[in-house]
Amino acid sequence: MSNVVVASLMNGSFERPEALLLGEKLRKDDRILELGGGLGLISAMSAKIADQGTVVTVEANVDIIGYLRRVHEINHTNVEIINSVVVGMHTKSKLPFYVREDFWSSSLSVDPRNFSMVREVDVVAIAELVDKHRPTVVICDIEGGEIDLIEANWTKGVRLVMMEVHPSSFGKIGLEKICSFLTGNGFEVKLKKDLLTASRHSI
Repeated sequence: MSNVVVASLMNGSFERPEALLLGEKLRKDDRILELGGGLGLISAMSAKIADQGTVVTVEANVDIIGYLRRVHEINHTNVEIINSVVVGMHTKSKLPFYVREDFWSSSLSVDPRNFSMVREVDVVAIAELVDKHRPTVVICDIEGGEIDLIEANWTKGVRLVMMEVHPSSFGKIGLEKICSFLTGNGFEVKLKKDLLTASRHSI
């Protein structure tokens, strides 16, 4: 981990808004699909709270999969870990994933920051994940890749979406498209800084 990542962990700012929302929003029997597993904080907390449900986390960066597994091992959390890139429409079996020093900046985009290496990563469509795992909650932090998810309809059975949005990658219009996609599928959308929450009460 870079010094920036370590500092955020030490001062408690790492994924703090998302972590605070978990205790407020999750139910004990939720089935959770996390896109962008990172260091495992959110999936581990989710598994502790929703201890009667299931948690599946998808992480594209193979370099941190071992760390992710270790986090769940020492926290005694049963989480399924998938090493793949999540997309809206499944058009290729693999895509180039650009790895950066600060792992949270790694993404499918070659710009705007320099990358340390490129890895070819397996691709999975979000609709396939939802059909297989039937999540009631989708948590997403995939560094701008969230804009591609609106190409497919994957919200059946989902009552809550927690999504870190990156308008610096796709602009204000892209953010509006994401909000429109969710409201069009019956969600009430709230945006606080870069954290979008969308809920619907019919499920």
